[in-house]
Amino acid sequence: PDDSFSMALMGIGQGKLQVTPLHMAMVAACVANQGMLMQPRLTFDKPMEELGRAMSPRTSAFMRDMMARVVTDGTARKAFDGFEMSVGGKTGSAQNPTGDSHAWFIGFAPLERPQIAISVVVENGGYGGSTAAPIARHALELAARHGLIRP
Repeated sequence: PDDSFSMALMGIGQGKLQVTPLHMAMVAACVANQGMLMQPRLTFDKPMEELGRAMSPRTSAFMRDMMARVVTDGTARKAFDGFEMSVGGKTGSAQNPTGDSHAWFIGFAPLERPQIAISVVVENGGYGGSTAAPIARHALELAARHGLIRP
């Protein structure tokens, strides 16, 4: 960014910030892994690989607590009500100058022993809590049903 205002907007996920769902899944995984950035993998048959530390374990623990509250008491509460597994997450609604906001949810599960990170974006979907979070819940339910994650 070329000015302080643009930098501030990017700091809260607004303005000209551009990320992919994979980038955001990596952010969720980093929080889940005590601040260690992990190499993304799409299958469970490959070993996990660390890329380096992106935040301190203390910051990660703080973020984990806040992400847990998003799911139990915040904007993803309705989507995860009654869900059998504890989840940490963050909803988002990215403003779109040409239509409805893009709905986001990133997260990881289970909270106590994270095994999976997830990122859902629905273009022109509106609000993350009402559009993207229910899709994330469904994906986590399927992952648990197929034995890919255990509470």
